Amino acid sequence: MKMEEYIGFEFEGIKMVAKQTSFTKLERLYGFYFYDLTHPEDDEHFPDAIVKEGAAQFNYWGSIMTDRPIEQVEHFGKYYIAEWALNVDDEEAPAPNEGFVNCTQFYTYDYYVSCVVDEEIKFYSIDNLLVLIEPFSYSAQDLTMDRTWNMPNKNTFEIHSIQELLTEELQGGLIIDPFANNNSFAHLTNDLNTKYETDFHMDALEFLKLFDDESVDVVLFDPPYSPRQIKEAYESVGLDTQGGQLTRSSYWSNLKREISRILRVGGKAISCGWNSGGMNNNDVFHINRIRLVAHGGNHNDTIATVSVKTKKIEKIYVAELAKVTNNQDFKQLSLW
Repeated sequence: MKMEEYIGFEFEGIKMVAKQTSFTKLERLYGFYFYDLTHPEDDEHFPDAIVKEGAAQFNYWGSIMTDRPIEQVEHFGKYYIAEWALNVDDEEAPAPNEGFVNCTQFYTYDYYVSCVVDEEIKFYSIDNLLVLIEPFSYSAQDLTMDRTWNMPNKNTFEIHSIQELLTEELQGGLIIDPFANNNSFAHLTNDLNTKYETDFHMDALEFLKLFDDESVDVVLFDPPYSPRQIKEAYESVGLDTQGGQLTRSSYWSNLKREISRILRVGGKAISCGWNSGGMNNNDVFHINRIRLVAHGGNHNDTIATVSVKTKKIEKIYVAELAKVTNNQDFKQLSLW
């Protein structure tokens, strides 16, 4: 095993993950802090200092990610984790700074195992990294509404008022986006079009089905707003709409059903469209906020709705089923 994997450890009570290359988009977890690791020019495999992200241009070694900031780096821009000393051959070489716990973990794996025996060191895969995101519970609040004005933009999340709302509403937890386009507000992103740099290129419904029940904290939901837009989205990548099935109203209902399944109680759905229906299920969701963004002229408003899941789906299902049992004239059970 080489250092292409990830090393997790603690330094001064701060959880850290390090790797010998830069972090990918998927690894840039919301709420974490990122830094660069530098190395002495004549010892490329060993980092000697932590610097602000993007500051290492010529002696870059790798990346480090923490769950809270490293104060020395935040205040002074750099923190040395190695010092020069004489080795066994009386040659000057970098050595771990005793003030930096587990500094030797930054050696290449081959060197590390030949010098240090520590069964507690864990090498992470990307799936393990996602576990580092602590669940976050959003609370139901009194409904607030406001109206703003911005120029229209086909990329909803690039509209200033929508960006502002996301900045205020995304406070923590695992965030996913099934219609990401070129946006990167979420930890895991998906878009049908392969020209966008997303983590998955799947049908949005199939993407949502990847997640376990109550395993997600926030879903960003900005689907095509009309059957025509759905048709254009599929045809632009050489796909059809499954005989027109994807242009029916059930298209949005099926997506919302999956979102309701995967969101934790206390999870949040931020949806955008031409109406303020949100998740369309008042038994399960409470709407905290609605923002209308006017664009002037004959343009439709963009409407963002922030909904919080307040109950488990199965409890609502049982209650609705009881209603059906007691009412023989009720022919169809539907939560959406």
